[in-house]
Amino acid sequence: MVHRIYDPSHGFLETIGSYLAGGRWNRRRQYGELYAALSMETAIAEVRRAAARRNLRPSDLGRRDHVVMRVRLTRVLDLTSLKFYDSLGMSPEEVLDQKELCLQIADQARELGYEALLAPSATGSGTNLIIYKDRLLPGCVLEEANREENINLG
Repeated sequence: MVHRIYDPSHGFLETIGSYLAGGRWNRRRQYGELYAALSMETAIAEVRRAAARRNLRPSDLGRRDHVVMRVRLTRVLDLTSLKFYDSLGMSPEEVLDQKELCLQIADQARELGYEALLAPSATGSGTNLIIYKDRLLPGCVLEEANREENINLG
């Protein structure tokens, strides 16, 4: 089960926003991502962080809904292990601060057939699941389990 805060005018499985804007784990106008978190707190923290980076309040983003998604994937690259960062000779924070390195990791993972990345949140707390819908394998599941509309992001 993962949590996603999203703009309801697009739907919770849409990736067009990430495709157009790009991000830490997806190249702008090359491939999108479906960004989710393992907890609602992390999902909210991510939205607050994104708004702050644009000098906005979360309420300035407009209505946001929260969906709990049931997810079943076959190939997920776990980037939460400290062994991974030790192999790079870097801390998770150092890696997350280098967008191009994150994009290279995402590119390689996609090339190797991974459907998703499990990665530390750049908020400093929690874990995100970054799903590449264009890489999903047969039998995967991405479905709504619960929804809360027009949530208060503080």
